[in-house]
Amino acid sequence: MRRRLTALIAVLAVVLTGLCVRLYGLMGGSLQQAAQQQSTRRETVAVSRGTVYDRYLQPLVNRTYRKQVTVAPFADGVTLMERTLKGAERHRVMALLRRGECATVVSDTWLSPTVGVTQLRVPCRYEQDALACHVVGYTDGENNGVSGMEKAFDEVLEAYRGEASVVYAVDALGRIIDSADLQLTNTLSNAAGGIVLTLDAQIQRIAQQAVCEYLERGAVVITDVASGDVLASVSVPVYDQNAVEQVLDDARAPLLDRTRTNYDLGSVFKIITAAAALEQGVPTTQTYRCDGFVEVDQHRFHCHNPLGDGEQTMTQAMANSCNCYFIQLALDIGATAVYDMAVKAGFSDALTLAKGYVTPTAVLPSRRDLSADAALANFAIGQGDLLATPYHVATLVGAVASDGVRHTPSLFYGTVDKEGELTKAPGQAEAGRLFSSETAAQLRLMLETVVKEGTGTAASTSERTAAGKTGTAQTGWVQNGQEVVQSWFAGYYPAEDPQYVITVLSENGGVNGKTAAPLFAKIADELFYAGLAE
Repeated sequence: MRRRLTALIAVLAVVLTGLCVRLYGLMGGSLQQAAQQQSTRRETVAVSRGTVYDRYLQPLVNRTYRKQVTVAPFADGVTLMERTLKGAERHRVMALLRRGECATVVSDTWLSPTVGVTQLRVPCRYEQDALACHVVGYTDGENNGVSGMEKAFDEVLEAYRGEASVVYAVDALGRIIDSADLQLTNTLSNAAGGIVLTLDAQIQRIAQQAVCEYLERGAVVITDVASGDVLASVSVPVYDQNAVEQVLDDARAPLLDRTRTNYDLGSVFKIITAAAALEQGVPTTQTYRCDGFVEVDQHRFHCHNPLGDGEQTMTQAMANSCNCYFIQLALDIGATAVYDMAVKAGFSDALTLAKGYVTPTAVLPSRRDLSADAALANFAIGQGDLLATPYHVATLVGAVASDGVRHTPSLFYGTVDKEGELTKAPGQAEAGRLFSSETAAQLRLMLETVVKEGTGTAASTSERTAAGKTGTAQTGWVQNGQEVVQSWFAGYYPAEDPQYVITVLSENGGVNGKTAAPLFAKIADELFYAGLAE
């Protein structure tokens, strides 16, 4: 019996020993695998995002680079940082390294090769004086698009995301092992891919410098006469895309894109009234008398000339921006003709400049409202319940310059991959003919007269000739005891062979394009001197 018990115990011991060996093998393998998985640490030291380009593939973001240094807590790296850095930055970096953590700094120069020190050329997303900040927009702290094209094309730009990371060897406690090999993965060059806008960086720079010199608040849009492509888009005040938080409470509203904001129009709308009349067969020789005011439904509408302009033709009235003439003209041709022309010109639409990037819908009074003669009188001269963006005005003037054909403004040119291969997007389909080529020719003669001898002489250029229309829009708002008046000048250049539509809005800029017209002239002259207006 004792022998049997001894034998049984021996068998059980053998079995248990086998199980223990097997269990140890399994545990040892798992522990070894876990140890291998935990033996490295990956540090992401830089990220990039797809680039926004102008039409000639000049970058509007990622234009410049910074020298970035990432240091592991290795003896040689610590010594290098102690010797190189000073002040608060030295204190910050040394504190991280002493805790066994990595530290990243921006360097003015490349440092000598050192164990544990990784040096990278990292693209800077935004410059302080960047071009077209409102069009490009900005990202948040996690590189998500918040506004502008950054938001509209967030998925495309993220698809060209790049990253630089360093893999360090660590011990069982997760501490970086001194003198161990480092593995660098760098895909920052992926950011060469991105989107291409219709903007021309050279024209954008010319416009932006001029606008910042002339205006405190306002906007300028420059479009190509032949296609409607947006070549420059400026809103002021501008802002630093790297420091958006600093302007969130700024009373000047720098983050507001004024090119895509509705404003009172004033006399630039008289182009619509004149076009409607010409399409109805009214000749430019049609005369009305201006005595300084006109009575409509017991409402008195004043002209800017209190003494009156006397008997005038349509061309003279456009040059003088005579309210009395265009009110009488609108009353004769009727509300439907003027309203339909405004709708056809896009003044009841939101304009799609790119997918996900649109203007607000312009504001027109209703047909019912215009059944009242006083409302029609206001409408005919661009006052009353009428609002539109600079892009809407640019579309109208573009139709005059392009022989009556209306082009919808476009900002998106295409995409480009990281090898630089451009895939051009289909151009915006033309919206069709707004008015006849004969009407367009007559309007061009009127707008040339505005600049030659009318209210727009301040828009006269030093080289070649220009054409356009002034606008003074009463808003009904009072600021510092005075009514806020929006100042417009919208025209094209050169007049004899139109290439550019230049639309200028100056917030509270005075009467008769007081600040807008000289800015138009400045931009037009700069385009000529740059060899861009042939």
